[in-house]
Amino acid sequence: MKKNKGLLAESLHILVLFNLGVAQTLYEVLGKYGDLFASHRSRPIDIIALVFIFSAALPGFLIFVEWGAGLFSERLKKSLHSVWMASLKRPARISVMLLRDAVSSSF
Repeated sequence: MKKNKGLLAESLHILVLFNLGVAQTLYEVLGKYGDLFASHRSRPIDIIALVFIFSAALPGFLIFVEWGAGLFSERLKKSLHSVWMASLKRPARISVMLLRDAVSSSF
């Protein structure tokens, strides 16, 4: 049971940090240039697919790779998790700081 809790917690770390650091930043940029979708005649399903890919599929791939590494070696899995965390923490921190500044400037 404890191993499953660890896997769940590690998966949530990756999911949240990826969405804060990578997906949210991309959505913010795409939101400013919404005419890009109109000029490419994007259908609603295209936008839904883009959101799914960046919010679920890409972090899911990272989780799957980490899980696969854990089948070979727990040490490899922990090392890979450390690499994911180090890579995702900085963009997530910047994204949160920008969001905090935007909220505080609106009051």
